Amino acid sequence: MKPPLSLAESLQRVDESDREQLQRDLLDVIEQGGIVDREVRVTAGDGIVRWLYVRGQRERPAPDSPLVGMCLDVTSTRAAIARNAELAERLRLATEAAGVGIWDFDLRLGRGFWTEQMYALYGVPIDEAPYDFEQLLAHVHPRDQARMAAAAHRLFVEGVPFEREICIVRRDGSTRDVVCVGIALRDAHGNVARVLGTNIDVSELRQAERKAGAALERLEIATRSARLGVSDWTPGAGTVGVEFDDQMCALYGLAPANTLDAPAMARLSATRRIARALRSSGAACRTTSTKRASNFVSFGRTDRCATSSRTRGRCVTPMVAWCACCAPTRT
Repeated sequence: MKPPLSLAESLQRVDESDREQLQRDLLDVIEQGGIVDREVRVTAGDGIVRWLYVRGQRERPAPDSPLVGMCLDVTSTRAAIARNAELAERLRLATEAAGVGIWDFDLRLGRGFWTEQMYALYGVPIDEAPYDFEQLLAHVHPRDQARMAAAAHRLFVEGVPFEREICIVRRDGSTRDVVCVGIALRDAHGNVARVLGTNIDVSELRQAERKAGAALERLEIATRSARLGVSDWTPGAGTVGVEFDDQMCALYGLAPANTLDAPAMARLSATRRIARALRSSGAACRTTSTKRASNFVSFGRTDRCATSSRTRGRCVTPMVAWCACCAPTRT
């Protein structure tokens, strides 16, 4: 068995960044008595760097009072702490980027916790205490307060989780659209001991949806006023691949429906057969009825017939089957 290392030899194994402070602590304890308590990195005989928890005590600075201590290998604990810190930082960055705030409330201790994003979401300085649930409800928009209060009551009393989209009123008076999720954790007796959850800021998403809805409404008004119909055809999908809006159905004398049924497809097929016959005979389409003229306009095309000097009209064959003389130049 190898003899134990001396104090000087042991200190040489300590990492240089930790050695000086440990040496000062040991000298103070040797000269004055007391306790040394520190975690340091050391290089073991196998060359591997380990974390050691060092604790020593000398009751009094007297020759008959020894310095007694112990060392505990805490390398695995230190590694776990480092991993947890790394995961926590990743979570912080992810929640910050996604606009997700995390809240936690311990019912036994009456103490709450907010992440930085929760403070930013509610416009509260980070050095203030997090809101309790009464304060949170006070910042919920009046139209959402009743259902949010009911959901919170069931969460705290019965442990029933909830998910609600609400509007909150920040301290400066501005509003945000938030998806609030809450769950409960129970103790060994089955009682709710802790509630936690997330607040997700969806304000930009809802604003984009409102803008898109307004743009679609303006487009629908414009197409109705101009008597324009809109169709969508997926090649190879059969009848389910053709969709007409209400205006297009009206122009073709069809009942309003998103997807054309078999009779409607048969009518379109008849139109295609007429177009093929016109192409084979070399005849040009003539505007013989107001309804057929509107059929062309319904596709949003106003190109004059390539032989308009001869026919003096516009193409009246629907886009699904252009006649030979009126097929527009495709770009």
